[in-house]
Amino acid sequence: MSSHSLSMRHVGLTAGFELKRLFQTKRGLLWLLAFALVWGLLLRYPILQASDLLRNPQMQEFVTALLGEGGIAALFDWPHPELAVYWGLALLLYPMTAIGLCADQMASDLQRGTLRFLTLRCSRDSLLLGRFLGLMLIQMAMVLSSVMATIGLALYNGDTQLMSLLSHALLISLNLLLVLLPFTATMALLSLIAKSGRQAVVLASLFWLFTPLLIGLLAMIYAPLETLRFLVPGGQLGDLIGTSPAQALSLAWLPVAQALLMLVLAQMTLKRTAL
Repeated sequence: MSSHSLSMRHVGLTAGFELKRLFQTKRGLLWLLAFALVWGLLLRYPILQASDLLRNPQMQEFVTALLGEGGIAALFDWPHPELAVYWGLALLLYPMTAIGLCADQMASDLQRGTLRFLTLRCSRDSLLLGRFLGLMLIQMAMVLSSVMATIGLALYNGDTQLMSLLSHALLISLNLLLVLLPFTATMALLSLIAKSGRQAVVLASLFWLFTPLLIGLLAMIYAPLETLRFLVPGGQLGDLIGTSPAQALSLAWLPVAQALLMLVLAQMTLKRTAL
């Protein structure tokens, strides 16, 4: 197969290398340790304590009166409070995790010149897609481990509906992976523009800070332009918090479309990048 074509074998090898790098490098092990500590604390304090509040009818009346129906108040309708709190926290935290974890997909290799060596063995497209898929597999493992720990907490808290917990956990995991697709793809693009992973994080912060502000200003001039916010990865997160995971799947096309757009832009950028 030509070195300029997409090879699924090379994609698989590159994705596998990303997984190995997580467990065999100091940086990867530090990520795993930080992940375990953060989610351990979240389970022990916010999720455990907030789930008790969600079981309190008086608290539900207070929050509904204060904020109205929908939004955060909709979490009171969940059959499993622990998963409800997890859903809200995960929608906020996992995208930020993706920005940090996926920031250095290409930047360091471009600066060191190792990308030129890597592309002697596989195409640029295979390398880009392989690293993207490898990072998605890593994030899938993180999501599954944290959601299973939340199920364990729910069972410890007296919840006996195991099958219902598992079905809700499956839907939550699927939705979170869909949400992470465009964030991972966007960092692939930014890592080709930046000179380091740290600079890619700075660019990401500027992108997610100023793009919504710019769209908001344009929408003030011409209201239909507000729909442009859905081109920005994460633009739908505010809507997802007030929905159940089953309902959230109706928006599944949006992060997929966002991810495809960012991957196409990343591919075009990589092809025009001098190695």
